[in-house]
Amino acid sequence: MLTAFWGVVILLLTMTPGSAIPDYTVLTYDKLGHAFFFGVLVFLLTPGLKTQGRYEGLKKSAIVVSLLLANLYGFIIEYVQSFIPERSMDYYDALANSTGTLFGIAAFFLCNKLGLL
Repeated sequence: MLTAFWGVVILLLTMTPGSAIPDYTVLTYDKLGHAFFFGVLVFLLTPGLKTQGRYEGLKKSAIVVSLLLANLYGFIIEYVQSFIPERSMDYYDALANSTGTLFGIAAFFLCNKLGLL
């Protein structure tokens, strides 16, 4: 449930019209924000997939599926932004989203190894 909520938060933040968003360049807090939000998404999604009891194959490939789903979500959001007034598809945002998913998986591994999950 928390994962779905987080996905909706990302959607709402990324679908804000461009006039409400300050202009940033390539390496800014904006990109760190993208990485953070998608890192958290993967961090929440992975344990959910690993502990679900219905699909054994999904349990075994939870990490790969989490990465694929989060990256697909990020790319779809970037594409949809091209239809929102004063917004555009930004490949650097997509790259920041993808980088964040890798940090999310790294955080998942670390927390799992430390017994926090």
